[in-house]
Amino acid sequence: ASFYVGLYLSTDAVITTADLRVGQRSVASLAPGASSTATTVVTIPTTLALGNYYIGAIADYTNLRVESNETNNSFAGNQISIVAPDMVMMTVSGPANGTPGTTISITDTVTNQGIGTAASFSIGLYLSTDAIIATTDLRVGARTVASLAGGASSTATTVVTIPATLALGTYYIGAIADYTNTRVETNEANNVLTGNQIDVVLPDLVMAAVSGPTSSTIGT
Repeated sequence: ASFYVGLYLSTDAVITTADLRVGQRSVASLAPGASSTATTVVTIPTTLALGNYYIGAIADYTNLRVESNETNNSFAGNQISIVAPDMVMMTVSGPANGTPGTTISITDTVTNQGIGTAASFSIGLYLSTDAIIATTDLRVGARTVASLAGGASSTATTVVTIPATLALGTYYIGAIADYTNTRVETNEANNVLTGNQIDVVLPDLVMAAVSGPTSSTIGT
């Protein structure tokens, strides 16, 4: 008769139903002396702590079928290391001055110095009145990184708009990797980088010269 095989992750080599079940598969029936082999796709929970785990399986983990021996249903397989990316802003820069209501270009580079590949995340681009960039500062733009392998970097230039209502003055350009805190990282405290200062000023129109002919005729 049918039964289920439970698939687990365990912090030790003793696999039990108290461990984290990450999936299961169904076996329709199994004749005496027969075997069943299958590959099952499972999802590692985003809340799982980083570290080393044993992959394990338990036959008839729901205890549906009566067996001659109920103590030999568990098996511990190989270990798996649960790792995470670590996104670090390497550079961020923009122009030395800008005008409210106009666009500027900000260039940044992010590196994944972790082991795991980072799935899609966004980089927030900011203007701050001080050198400490935070998500509470004015975000003037963002860019999305589709994925970033361990050890890889991504560089891009993003066109952003300085708000027309922004007060004149001097600001710091900054960037925050994964500013929405979407991805689990090995270090969540190194995502911020402060770049150069930018003076937000108004244009100043000055007459530099004016000239005309030395003589003329009325009506011409």
